[in-house]
Amino acid sequence: MFLDSGRTIDPEPEAYFPLSQATQAMMARVNVVADDNVPETASEVIVSLTTGETLRASHDLAEPEPLSLRREKLMAKGADLLSPGVAQDVADAIAARNLSALTRALRSTD
Repeated sequence: MFLDSGRTIDPEPEAYFPLSQATQAMMARVNVVADDNVPETASEVIVSLTTGETLRASHDLAEPEPLSLRREKLMAKGADLLSPGVAQDVADAIAARNLSALTRALRSTD
């Protein structure tokens, strides 16, 4: 994986964590390039396939979105990271502004 300066994040990423052969092969084909035209609140991914097809995706946190959609995304992320039950407990505690309940919910993930 190369930054646009041509240097890797670390000369030996395996020093921090082991990498499978598949991951190493993918990293050899990935370039991370800064684009001053993309706002700091946004990200853009461009994937060029060996078939010549180009896939693009972007997201900007500064763009307005309905609160219900934002909540849905956050709940899905919480469920993926914690578990559906714990994510709901955390959301309920935050909505109730109950620090004790929030602490209990987060400790249940240990």
